[in-house]
Amino acid sequence: MRRPPRPANASLFERAQLLRSLAQGLLVVVVLLGLFAFALHDAEGVAHARTLTFAALIVVSLALILANRSWSRSIREGLSSPNVALWWVLGGALMVLALALGIPIVREAFRFSSLHVGDLPTLALLAVLGLLVFRWINFLGNERTRVTSS
Repeated sequence: MRRPPRPANASLFERAQLLRSLAQGLLVVVVLLGLFAFALHDAEGVAHARTLTFAALIVVSLALILANRSWSRSIREGLSSPNVALWWVLGGALMVLALALGIPIVREAFRFSSLHVGDLPTLALLAVLGLLVFRWINFLGNERTRVTSS
């Protein structure tokens, strides 16, 4: 509400915004494919690779939501501004993930296996690294926009 509205003739998606989104999406695909390929070589097999990749998709998507909450403010500033829906989305996604992996009949329907305690640091690392890299992509996009608009 502090910014003036976009001009009526402005495009819905700016080029910089589209490039940022494409870079983030491509990064997610590359990381998830790499994780799946790496997990396939694990002794656990394809079910474990599928499960780990699905869980990674959820946590990386949540990191993406947090990183893109504001392209101009820090993560701390973004989290400190009230947004009840954000917490419902984050909590709901983690709850659905926990239910999908924790309830045997649901886990079997998706052909998932159980995650191991050793998988949790991998998921946490992906979330943190994803958040940092997504913020870095946003920073580069903001810098490029400042340079070209100056």
